[in-house]
Amino acid sequence: MHSSEKKSPKENTKNALKHLHPLKHPELHHEGGADDHTEAAQKISSREMRAEEGKDEDSDFVEKYGPVKFKWIDPPESAKKRYMIIKPYALNYYHNGVLYRTRGERGSSVFELFFDLLYVGIIANLAESCIEHSDGKSLAKYVLLFFPCWQIWGDMRCFMDYYYNNDIIQKTYVVWIMSLLVTYANNAQTTDENDKQLFGLVVACYMLARFSFATIVLLYNLLYIKEHRRQMVGYCIFVYCSVIMAGFVILPKAMYKKIIILCCLYFWDIVSYAISFSPWFKRFIRSEFHTALNIEHEIKRHSAFVTIALGEFLYVIVAHSPATSGLNERTARAICSLIIAYCLSWFYFMGEGSKKAVHAIRRHAMFSVCWIQLHFPLIISLVIAADAAGELTRSGYDFPMNHAETVVKRATSEGPSLELPRDNYIRDVEIFFGAGIFVALVAMTGIALLDKGLDKEVLWKFTPKVRILPRIMFGGIIFGMAFSDMKITLFLGLSALFLTIQLLFENVEEVDGSFVHEDTDVVKNVINNYDVFDSTEDEQPAQYNSSEEKSHDYEHKETDEDPEIEQEQQGSIESDFASDGGSNASLKQHLQENAAK
Repeated sequence: MHSSEKKSPKENTKNALKHLHPLKHPELHHEGGADDHTEAAQKISSREMRAEEGKDEDSDFVEKYGPVKFKWIDPPESAKKRYMIIKPYALNYYHNGVLYRTRGERGSSVFELFFDLLYVGIIANLAESCIEHSDGKSLAKYVLLFFPCWQIWGDMRCFMDYYYNNDIIQKTYVVWIMSLLVTYANNAQTTDENDKQLFGLVVACYMLARFSFATIVLLYNLLYIKEHRRQMVGYCIFVYCSVIMAGFVILPKAMYKKIIILCCLYFWDIVSYAISFSPWFKRFIRSEFHTALNIEHEIKRHSAFVTIALGEFLYVIVAHSPATSGLNERTARAICSLIIAYCLSWFYFMGEGSKKAVHAIRRHAMFSVCWIQLHFPLIISLVIAADAAGELTRSGYDFPMNHAETVVKRATSEGPSLELPRDNYIRDVEIFFGAGIFVALVAMTGIALLDKGLDKEVLWKFTPKVRILPRIMFGGIIFGMAFSDMKITLFLGLSALFLTIQLLFENVEEVDGSFVHEDTDVVKNVINNYDVFDSTEDEQPAQYNSSEEKSHDYEHKETDEDPEIEQEQQGSIESDFASDGGSNASLKQHLQENAAK
């Protein structure tokens, strides 16, 4: 063949395949002609063929939440040149047990932070109405109205995590969703007035927001993104079904029937979300590629929302100057509320306290589900407790029960007291505050326990899990005190004191941060718990297409868990429900190398 002659596409593909490592792409190295190689090469995207090894000086943040085998991929040229409209692409995905992701640690983008600012007002609006009435009906209304906002926020988080490229289409999408949320929040409080038009408007805003999310994700995957295609198409079908179900909320006239439909709808959303990214669903659709969650982005987005909820504590103690007239009891109440918010913030961000740990998202499917879902009751309870603390700070009463002589004294010395909507209103607010703190501490403890600590156990110190369990005890005590007849200032002061004691206890009893490789026996236990492969990372195939092939290449460790549940996988609810061979092998090699040192 002369040099001027052009080679056929098959010959070019065959020559290109020679440079691919057989262990990294075993599906491309088998006996067969050029046709077989060309067909196999079509399964590998051009971005993946140009992927670089992920182990470099910039990769520490990827393994911060647990070891995982990964490679870097580059965005398309349109994204690098920052065109007005950028071709959609997957920021991260899994293929053959290897995580392919774009370079750089991701945080919350400017548009995501701007989007979160809207939720500051939504949370304050819904919670204020709940505390104003402080009864079971107002609480149920608050939860039912806040869940759609939480669901829309989750859709936006999911979309930005998978496909964020900051082009004009996505900017328009963000503004559109925010417009729907503004309309929703301004009319949500009127849903109990039996005004069919207003109620229909509120439901329509939710339906349009979810329909828009499903449509843009479906178009992205059908037209451009093959790595997520099968999985996300299935999830979009579930979302469309949810949108149709939401329309039935308008039909019944009785409010209790509407509530029943809403509860069924929310249950459907939670279950369909878990099913769409479960291992058996991936096996059912025979998906070779599957979605991968950007773990640091996911954690930071949830942390940002928790920060918004905690910020409600600070807003209510300074907005409208509830503690005026110098140093007095209301000033003490405001300071106690500040200390409570500080302790709660420390509890959440400190987690279970281990220096080295495998995050719940990267640990196991069930832990991933629980980690994500526990944030909903956490945020609900934090906001309720915050607004209740603000109401207690503003109150002109000394005691939760109505004492006329106390009101007159406070009114003359510190300004006019607030008019109460009913008798025993302050007592109900205290109960809401105590219940909110208790539920928040239970949720925070549950979230922290989902991580798997890898620190060496020290005989004379409590383990991280034992250290955080008293949070629940103190939360129960605070909830119980809400039924007593003690002074409001004393109630808030004792609540702040108990949380401060727990905070000091966790810091004093902090376990030595030595990594588990200092103890060989601990290393072996961790390896066994992770159900890792017997072969090394470079020796074992990255993924298996059937359970029969899988059984010939490795053997399972004996565990007490259900064999259908893969042990300690390296993935997330949205990315890796199935066991990740490359990640497990990477974990084993990582621990054994550290043990050898």
